[in-house]
Amino acid sequence: MHTIRLRGPWEIYLPGSEQPRRMEMQATWHTLLALPADDTPLPSPPRLVRRFGLPTGIAEGDRLHLVLESAAACQVELNGHQLGSIAVAQQCSSFDVTQLLKARNELVILLEIPPREIRQAESSCPVSDVRLEIASAPPTPA
Repeated sequence: MHTIRLRGPWEIYLPGSEQPRRMEMQATWHTLLALPADDTPLPSPPRLVRRFGLPTGIAEGDRLHLVLESAAACQVELNGHQLGSIAVAQQCSSFDVTQLLKARNELVILLEIPPREIRQAESSCPVSDVRLEIASAPPTPA
């Protein structure tokens, strides 16, 4: 198995802002978002966006999985296709993206904002790791 970590650069689009901020994974809530001190709800969820190319050396029969380690509830999209939702209790989710990857790709994570106590914790991290795992096709019998 080969692993490609998608640490950065990421862009975060905050509600009410047209310009994204650039960031690297692993970011805490404290460094990631400039949220109000109270629990005023945001008009829409913050969007994390990462663009990347198709990995080279992919052989027919290889399987590609997008793996997210997340402490926050979120929705995950790849190239406009909804991959699924991640609940807080899941922590690690894997999506088969073999048929969805293109020459150029856009991964979008829509974050759900947790209560203030969780976001204010210094070590609280909404998404700790995002990676592509490439599993080689099994050898064909001779």
